[in-house]
Amino acid sequence: MAKNKNIILILIVVLLLAFFYLYKESLKKENLPEGEGKTAVQEIKEAEENGESMWLLFSSASCPPCVEMKKIFDRIKPEYEGKVRFINISVDEDENYELMREYEIKYIPTIYIIDAKGNVSYHNIGLIEEEALRAELDKVARKNGTVD
Repeated sequence: MAKNKNIILILIVVLLLAFFYLYKESLKKENLPEGEGKTAVQEIKEAEENGESMWLLFSSASCPPCVEMKKIFDRIKPEYEGKVRFINISVDEDENYELMREYEIKYIPTIYIIDAKGNVSYHNIGLIEEEALRAELDKVARKNGTVD
């Protein structure tokens, strides 16, 4: 009888831990900034449906040049809010495999800048200077009619 009580107590503890973990994860998703928590595929599809220009950055956290490009990505993203959608695509995630095939990613970091009509405006493999990148982003933002 005592053995059954111990098993029941263990099951209750496991269920409570599972519940609290799932609850904590659901709170994280609710409090994410807009766009976060979505897959890259969802982000791209949404941008295409809305006629938005995009900057796609294919990268990995273990690649030093990718880390440098991600710093630039994060630094200039606020300046282009509402003008160009920034989408960081981790090549380390299995869910992005089809995107990597579609965009023929062989080396990282790889950048695609896509205009509002879905045309590739700019493509680069490796690092790009921040000012040159801004010039390319300005081109697609202007095509949107959103740059002053």
